[in-house]
Amino acid sequence: MGRKIEGYWDCPYCNRKGIQGRFRECPECNKPRGEGVTFYMLDTKTLDKDLESHFTGQPDWECSYCKQLNPSVEENCISCGAPKVEQSGSYFDMQNRMKADIPENPVNRTTKQQSKKSILGIVLLAVFLLGIAALVIKQAQPVEMTVLSHSWQKTQEIEAYQTVNESSFTLPDDARLQYTAEEISSYVQVLDHYETVTEQVAHERIAGYHTEVSGYRDLGDGTFEEITTEVADYETYYTTETHQEPVYRNDPVFSTKYYYEIDKWMIVRDVVSEGNGKTDYVGDYSLEKGMENGIGAERTGSLYEIYSIVLQSEKGENNTYEIEEDIWRRLNDHDKISVKIGIGGKLTILDETSVTNDK
Repeated sequence: MGRKIEGYWDCPYCNRKGIQGRFRECPECNKPRGEGVTFYMLDTKTLDKDLESHFTGQPDWECSYCKQLNPSVEENCISCGAPKVEQSGSYFDMQNRMKADIPENPVNRTTKQQSKKSILGIVLLAVFLLGIAALVIKQAQPVEMTVLSHSWQKTQEIEAYQTVNESSFTLPDDARLQYTAEEISSYVQVLDHYETVTEQVAHERIAGYHTEVSGYRDLGDGTFEEITTEVADYETYYTTETHQEPVYRNDPVFSTKYYYEIDKWMIVRDVVSEGNGKTDYVGDYSLEKGMENGIGAERTGSLYEIYSIVLQSEKGENNTYEIEEDIWRRLNDHDKISVKIGIGGKLTILDETSVTNDK
């Protein structure tokens, strides 16, 4: 059985608040407590021993004549003298008839406060996500921008046919073998032995129990009783244990490695050209013819091209964007175009009809 806590009640006649459960009459208007009264808690202070005799621990009964509450040990109503009969309901029967909410106790109030904090956190998170969504939507809205200028850059790779020395564990068909060697090509794990490992292993066991208050029960006589739960207390202890662990070694795997010469095209230099405007070109370069066997000859390799435009927003902000070559050539300086600016500044020109010449 848990400790008892004195409850409180409010007078439904004069609206006096916080009357201690030991009092059966309102100290303000002297009306006895009865219909409309609900006991509640303001604190969790344990009831003093000398006050326990004021309470029976059983719910009050309600007089069927004057509707006043009486101690369970009384056989006659202390207000009107009417006898206790089978039709006389208890304090809890009266509560079931009442439609008003029962005043919350401190435990419920704390729970509600925590719930309010949780709700506030969810609301703040929702506001943040809505802000992000609004930013994304704003960035996805079409905007009108003006083309200020064009720029370009071209990188032409030049390759030369050369003889190079290489090595591999496979020999290409057109390679000229120079020599071979047995070398490590990989490693394989092999069980070497077992070793004994000693360690301290942690365990938990019940060392005792303690009582925790999980709630409060209304006794219906102006007091509340703690609802308690026995909770186990655990302690950690250690044992020395041994076990066998495998130990592996890495053994090398040898294979034949080929060292050879091979003729192949290699990138030897870049020809970089760049400029402003729409007159793009690859800069001058010359290619070596090489020897009769082709060694030393040069050719053009991959060509890398970057096409950019500078756009000005309606607010006068300038930004440079890389775009596809066909759009770059179609646009002219001073054109007004409708675009979308995505996350990360990615530019999307809506369609060909959005390009308008302003000349």
